[in-house]
Amino acid sequence: MAVGIILLFVATTGIIPSTAQYIEKPSFPTSRGNWLYVGGSGPGNYTRIQDAVDNASAGDTVFVYAGTYRELVTVRTKVHLVGQSPSTTIIDGEYKGNVVHIRADGTTMAGFTVQNSRHHIMAAGILVWANHTSISNCVVCGNYLGICLRDDTSRNGHNLVRNNWIHHNFWGVKISGNSYNEISNNTIMYSLAEAIFAAGDFVFPCHHNTIADNILNKNAAGICFSGDTSQMLVTRNIITNNVYNGLMLNCWDSVFSWNSIRNSGDFAVLSEESSNNTFLHNDFIEAGTLLMFVGGHELPDTLRGNYWGRPRILPKIVIGHCYSTILLLQVDWKPAWKPNVVI
Repeated sequence: MAVGIILLFVATTGIIPSTAQYIEKPSFPTSRGNWLYVGGSGPGNYTRIQDAVDNASAGDTVFVYAGTYRELVTVRTKVHLVGQSPSTTIIDGEYKGNVVHIRADGTTMAGFTVQNSRHHIMAAGILVWANHTSISNCVVCGNYLGICLRDDTSRNGHNLVRNNWIHHNFWGVKISGNSYNEISNNTIMYSLAEAIFAAGDFVFPCHHNTIADNILNKNAAGICFSGDTSQMLVTRNIITNNVYNGLMLNCWDSVFSWNSIRNSGDFAVLSEESSNNTFLHNDFIEAGTLLMFVGGHELPDTLRGNYWGRPRILPKIVIGHCYSTILLLQVDWKPAWKPNVVI
């Protein structure tokens, strides 16, 4: 029994981190390498996030205690960057550059407020130039680009942006030449441009991204696709009270389903230079100009089961034009009698 007690004591003391602050350790997985601590009052804790990240090895967790950290952070090694709470753990870029720049595949980040990037077209609160990363449970505000997923090399992507509150940025989320990402369960408000913007070109196309279960409210526009953008899935989003358009589309072979687009200042859907998209069981309610306008299409879209602002007995005809300026008629043969989405 005495030997057992001694072994139990050794095993217990061996797992107490020597550099932790003297408060209860947060309940994160203990299998994630070593733990490095920033802030707090523990012996050996770092004072700057960048110093802890630079001294971490692949797979380590960098835990940041509550406080305001006025610095720019670049992550070059796969780490798990964890803030104590997004309401109290703040990274402030002081308008100098990208506040957090992730360059290491497999990095995860959660539990921060990220604010005040440089006001420049290429500056972001969180810039992800990597693959298989995860950004979750963060507040991202006061930046030019809120969160930017960029990939000019591998075209791999597979990044996850989920459960974030993104507000008062110029763009909310921007996907630039990046594919196979998921943008889900975020609330994006008060963007001066689009809440979500995705674009590609013939060298770095943008395709197979999923945009699902987001609330996009009171932005200049909801979702915009541009350039070489295809095979996107946009589903179960609530897109309301946007100044101009709910959807602005220049894309093809994409699916839009079970979205509620309401109270758009101009168009619920403005689709130009697009082709062969599918609209299923969406609600298009109240737009300042038209619920849907299509122009410059090569192939017509598929419309089925959408709700067009009021109950309809007859099919809904959407008038537009194709490249040759010939009149293009698209028809929802069986429009919904009542809204598909309850909000």
